[in-house]
Amino acid sequence: MSPSLFWLLVAVILFIIEVLTPFFLFVLFSFAALVSSLFSIFFPKLIFVQVIIFVFLSILFAFTIRKVFIKYLSKDDKGGLKTNVDSYIGRSCKVITTIDNSQDTGICEIDGVRWRAYSDDGTVIQKDSFVTIKRVEGAHLYVVKN
Repeated sequence: MSPSLFWLLVAVILFIIEVLTPFFLFVLFSFAALVSSLFSIFFPKLIFVQVIIFVFLSILFAFTIRKVFIKYLSKDDKGGLKTNVDSYIGRSCKVITTIDNSQDTGICEIDGVRWRAYSDDGTVIQKDSFVTIKRVEGAHLYVVKN
């Protein structure tokens, strides 16, 4: 396999990993692999230099471009990054199984996705009720009855 094809394959694999993760890090490594691929087209025998270019650019991108990008992303009230899940707050959803915090039961469905749900005020909420999402913590919705 030619070095340029190898680096191109590495770039594609890293890009696929980036699509599957929310870190905005692997795409930077993918860009570094693309630069190494371009370098290897002109200097195919300098494999050590290609690796050095990849490592150097990966570190450079990780410590510069990523920080700049994250700085300008929208932030939540706690200083963390906002995600698409934050758009659920304030929306209504249907209770699929009765929500009872003491029994550790409760499932809600929103946009066709089922979530583990807890009553925000501790009340039992019956199946087929509609609730409003107050907050999202990890993979759990905290809701109140409409």
